[in-house]
Amino acid sequence: MLTKTDLRQIEGVVNKVVKKELGAGLGEVRKEFSVGLGEVRKEFKKELAPIKKDITKIRSDISTMSSFFDNEYLHLRSRVEKIEEHIGFSSA
Repeated sequence: MLTKTDLRQIEGVVNKVVKKELGAGLGEVRKEFSVGLGEVRKEFKKELAPIKKDITKIRSDISTMSSFFDNEYLHLRSRVEKIEEHIGFSSA
């Protein structure tokens, strides 16, 4: 029959083996997760590239349109001021 000391020794050996196996399994899981995460990042960047390009184009278009309409507004305002001055109408 096994004594308490024998049972403790067996428990210690079993605990060491279990910890060793879990540690190795955990390391393998981390490695697989890291590889999978890298693939997800690559795919994400690949799908974001055209979106970034579109955003850049949209910003450029907005800037161009804004500049155009600002110039048109300033030109129109100048014309209106000249007309007001010509007819003697004072703007408030």
